[in-house]
Amino acid sequence: MPSSRARLEALVARLDRRVATLGARSLRLSRLRLAVVLGGGLAAWLVGVWTGAGAGWMVALLTVVTFGVLARVHERIEGARRRTVLWRALQARHLARLALAWRDLMSSDQTPPPDHPFAADLDVVGPRSLLTLLSTAGTRGGHDRLAAWLLDPAPDPDAAQARQARVQALVCRRRLRERLALLAHMAAGTPDARWDDGALRAWIAAAPLSRSLRRWTYVLTALAALTALLFAASVAGAPPFWGFSLTVYLTLYGFRWARMSSVFELSHALQKSLAQAVP
Repeated sequence: MPSSRARLEALVARLDRRVATLGARSLRLSRLRLAVVLGGGLAAWLVGVWTGAGAGWMVALLTVVTFGVLARVHERIEGARRRTVLWRALQARHLARLALAWRDLMSSDQTPPPDHPFAADLDVVGPRSLLTLLSTAGTRGGHDRLAAWLLDPAPDPDAAQARQARVQALVCRRRLRERLALLAHMAAGTPDARWDDGALRAWIAAAPLSRSLRRWTYVLTALAALTALLFAASVAGAPPFWGFSLTVYLTLYGFRWARMSSVFELSHALQKSLAQAVP
């Protein structure tokens, strides 16, 4: 049975071949897109000159549609190539971890607390530390949580055993773990950074909306939709009643500004954070 190192080396080699294949496809599509633009433009001009403007515009429209399809396919291939490059980097980092190649690991930026009883002596955190060696977390929160566990001077045995049981349940689910790490580093944009999941953790830890605030949200949403409909109707010739609904909306929103603004700020931060993870 091959060792972990041999399996990782074989996987990295396969990923290298996959990256090369996807890169070649991407290059061919880039050239094909350029050829479609130049050839389609020239064909549309020639057809327009020889047979009339209508036929020329039809060729131009066909060129645009063809270019759009190729652009979509090219985008998918480039996305697959970027994911494969990132995955390859993560697997290579596992190899570096086995070989204790510190230079190829993502260094921990934490520093030992000055009054900690053992952090400095045991190299728990820092560039060449236990945390650097163990942490495969793709999120900032996961990395910080592991650091907190390692630095805990009086860990709770029951809590530690419960964590170990949860970790044991994930040991056999390697593809799930790799997928989560890949998504986190994709959100960060590089294998050398961790995704800042602070907005997501803040949303999870936030208190649920009260019923009254939820009702206010429904009312304001309905008023916003009504204002938009009345404005569209006024553009079509109806009386400009949208000003009244807008006034009511702004009045109610101002009345609950302090509470509503915090909800909107949290929602915006969450949307921005999730947009990085799921572009």
